[in-house]
Amino acid sequence: MFKRLLIANRGEIACRIARTARQMGIATIAVYSDIDRDALYVKQCDQSFALGDVSPKQSYLDMDIILSAAKQCDARAIHPGYGFLAENPAFAERCQQAGMVFIGPTPQSIRLMGSKSAARKSVAAAGLPLLPGYDGDQQDPAGLQQHADDIGYPLLIKAVAGGGGKGMRVVESRDDFYASLAAVKRESASAFGDHRVMLEKFLTVARHIEIQIFADQYGNFVHLFERDCSMQRRRQKVIEEAPAAAMTQALRNKMAAAAVQCARAIGYVGAGTVEFLLAPNGEFYFMEMNTRLQVEHPVTEMVSGQDLVEWQIRVADGQPLPCAQSQLSLSGHAVEARIYAENPDRQFLPASGRIHFIQQPHNQAGVRVDSGIQTGDTVSPHYDPMISKLIVWGRCRSAALQKMDAALAECKILGVQSNIAFLRALTTHAQFQQGNTDTRFIDTHYDELTALEPVNLDHLLALACGYELVRKTQSRVQSPHSGHADKWSPWSAGDGWQNNLIRTSAMEFAYDDRIFQVDVEFSRNNPVLWLPSGACAVEGEMPDRHHIRLKLNGQSVTAVIAGSDNELMIHYAGRSHRLELIDRRFQGAANDLQAGTLTAPMPGLVVAVEVAVGDRVSAGTPLLIIEAMKMEHLVKSPKPGIVREINHAVGDQVRDGDALLVIE
Repeated sequence: MFKRLLIANRGEIACRIARTARQMGIATIAVYSDIDRDALYVKQCDQSFALGDVSPKQSYLDMDIILSAAKQCDARAIHPGYGFLAENPAFAERCQQAGMVFIGPTPQSIRLMGSKSAARKSVAAAGLPLLPGYDGDQQDPAGLQQHADDIGYPLLIKAVAGGGGKGMRVVESRDDFYASLAAVKRESASAFGDHRVMLEKFLTVARHIEIQIFADQYGNFVHLFERDCSMQRRRQKVIEEAPAAAMTQALRNKMAAAAVQCARAIGYVGAGTVEFLLAPNGEFYFMEMNTRLQVEHPVTEMVSGQDLVEWQIRVADGQPLPCAQSQLSLSGHAVEARIYAENPDRQFLPASGRIHFIQQPHNQAGVRVDSGIQTGDTVSPHYDPMISKLIVWGRCRSAALQKMDAALAECKILGVQSNIAFLRALTTHAQFQQGNTDTRFIDTHYDELTALEPVNLDHLLALACGYELVRKTQSRVQSPHSGHADKWSPWSAGDGWQNNLIRTSAMEFAYDDRIFQVDVEFSRNNPVLWLPSGACAVEGEMPDRHHIRLKLNGQSVTAVIAGSDNELMIHYAGRSHRLELIDRRFQGAANDLQAGTLTAPMPGLVVAVEVAVGDRVSAGTPLLIIEAMKMEHLVKSPKPGIVREINHAVGDQVRDGDALLVIE
């Protein structure tokens, strides 16, 4: 067994691999870009190596520098995790040429299954069922449209290379084909360096079921049952579970046999996942094979009791599979929720920024957190916006879902928008709890899942005021310039005391596109807040810098809170809220944007501008396309008008909130 392992990845998967390696007595080496210098995974590894620039192409995708790091650190093996170089056959080959163990399948298997068109041809020869499609070499738009017409609509345009839900578009009608084709080609070229596409009939109603397979170098093959990954947005998974809710033993046996047959046909070695679409009539169709560890592998570990990373390492070391098929069994039910930095109420736009505070459940019986984020870290627009994975296990599906809701309730994140409230709405939805779902579920129930309970404005504003009052009191008492050494002096107090009339002060907050003023009336007792519903006596405490407890007319209110400049972030009543403390001294007209200005919804790269100055547009007209976190996001006109200004061109990098163009 090799003694030193380089992890060619970052974030939670790097932490996950390091944990198992440490248990096996293997020293770990982390690699990091400039922005990840102080990341959690770097601290958890025994040694670390700087890659340089934050750009993936100049860091985690740079084969030369990663192989150089492995040599300098005397690593005998490299684990690629998932994403980045995990499914790059050239990297697997170069590891072998350098005398290092690549913890993954052979370059030949990666190359064959990495091309969706080649994979279709291979599995067809092996007898697996396929949906009608086109996987040929003809790539001109007119020819592809003719094939699309022959297949029929709706259909799916898929990038030949890559995976992870990127480079895919559903085309509902012939009129949408060319625009969708252009988008898939752009996204595929950017994410995978390959603009080729294939076409496939789209099943309107289906479940996404995948089978975890494993093979060793001695011709032994097993499966570790199935996962249901039907809960998707933007063609990417957010909830996975094992076993699948609608699975029968007969169907499991049939689908697992097909998956093993697929792996055996290509001489596969290592961990892999064969993915199928399951139709309502029980028929299933091969979709693709992922030649790596999957993001959702923890649910398989929870129900099988196996450590799949340990299996990967042992197989790569030339050992036989740890278990035969007869020794593997299912136990209970596991569910995984992916916690992302994103805005569910804005069609899941990725978010980025600094994490001012994060609280996640502690690992305990039946609850597991795989995360690479800690308070103070930054979610970068250069990488995937996943913050962590929350995995729970229960004796049955209903027990697991109940545990998931309780665990999600413990999760609190301040600084970036997250999908925690959305995940709670999804996992507690009656239809989801019954297991009556398919891949359309989130799209079909989007409005319902993103509809939030009205927040109690009195409580929210009181929390903001309470935080500001405590902060001012503490800063005044602690200030070396207060001029009063006696901390009990009324002149050192931050409670607004004065020696004649009762003093009042006003605070203004911007929240949800509205301005709220709260008058604070100070007395020798507790302050009184004049909230939207009226006067309210308030008392409270902050046991630490992030937790606040108030009593409002005797009613207890608690929250997690963080402040940055004039911005307040409050996690209250199950979700995060952002308020701005308005300071009239520094306001001016220069801060106001022109009416009709459209701003960037996130940091990203402008990859297309669809209009010109002077163009007349309607509501919904495509204006430009921003690429962020390896996905394209279309900016549409919110109203009819005339384009008066375009502030950015193709190739420009924009920040969140930058003015893009002006519609008059």
